[in-house]
Amino acid sequence: MILIIILAKDVFHGDEPRYLDFAENLTKGFYSPPPPEINIKNGPGYPIVITPFTALNFPLIYFKLLNAVFLYLAVVFFYKTLIFYTEEKTARFFAILFGFYFPFFKNLLYVVTEIFSVFLVTLFVYFYCSLFRKENIKFIKVLIPSFILAYLAMTKVIFGYVISVGIIIFIIYSFMNKSVKARFTALIFILALLFCSPYLIYTYTLTGKVFCWGGGGGVLYWMSSPYEGEYGDWASRRLNRSPQQKKNHFEFFDSISKLNPVERNDAEMKEAINNIKKHPKKYFANWLANIGRMLFSYPFSYTPQSLKTYFTIVPNMFIVVFSVLCSYITVINRRRVHQEVFLILIFISIYLLGSSLLSADRRMFFLALPVIGLWIAYILDSFVRIKLDKKPSRSC
Repeated sequence: MILIIILAKDVFHGDEPRYLDFAENLTKGFYSPPPPEINIKNGPGYPIVITPFTALNFPLIYFKLLNAVFLYLAVVFFYKTLIFYTEEKTARFFAILFGFYFPFFKNLLYVVTEIFSVFLVTLFVYFYCSLFRKENIKFIKVLIPSFILAYLAMTKVIFGYVISVGIIIFIIYSFMNKSVKARFTALIFILALLFCSPYLIYTYTLTGKVFCWGGGGGVLYWMSSPYEGEYGDWASRRLNRSPQQKKNHFEFFDSISKLNPVERNDAEMKEAINNIKKHPKKYFANWLANIGRMLFSYPFSYTPQSLKTYFTIVPNMFIVVFSVLCSYITVINRRRVHQEVFLILIFISIYLLGSSLLSADRRMFFLALPVIGLWIAYILDSFVRIKLDKKPSRSC
């Protein structure tokens, strides 16, 4: 809260106006403007949360202070989840590390979805893991993680696709391994999709498209860029990064400028698929660059490098190294690892893989941190022991 009060500015930045506009729409009884000016670029999860502040005309600083509350609650529920699998001192240590994860701090200052989404992921993981702490599972306890997962999809629409893929994977897994936990996981995902159905019906009435979560044509278009010197990162349609960027993309954006938002999204998606078909090697190179941006905030097209990148590289370097080590330990101890931890890893892996196929940056990775942090803490606490040899070594 102190950081927000000192550093946050009373001006709009990036996507902030869009979320505030959606919240303003909700105060008037609708979400998207009617056709043809449809706007469903993101789901209604976060705008619903800030709608009371909008209705009461609260100053912008109060919207941002919500981020401090959500991050604090995320740390609390992360700690409570760790207690299921680790000793208390281990849980406390990793919860403090989680709270001091530096890339969180920048997003504290803006009215955007990232901190709220981290809270929702942490909350989902807690209620999902707590489900299996007792032998008898009550249906009401299945509904809670299902609803949270659905609300996460309403906030970050990529999780709508994660839910859909997860249903298939967990059903197959449950039959192959005769796993009761996998069956309950599949049920949670099915119920989450049912909770999302009112929104999907709403988007269908607006667009006429089945299973329409939001507009993703733009992020795939930039990811498919076939031009040298561009690495698949998202850019504004204003094409203001460099003259070369404007030269590469102006003709296409000018050709779709008179289309309505849905038609423009479809045109971007079609062009992206054509680029991928014609230049698969370049798309693969952009995919590798995308992983670099998610993990280390590098590289970006037409962007001068900055020492600020170290604030992402340093913490994520440790996370990547420990993830590799824990992967090996998990494999050799796979029969002893709690199955729900393994299943939640599958869930977040689907999300990370899906995010890597679209234009992404470090914000997409730190949504996975509640799961990755839980996994690393659990594996290190349960399967790793460090023994110091106090005897002096013999000289040759």
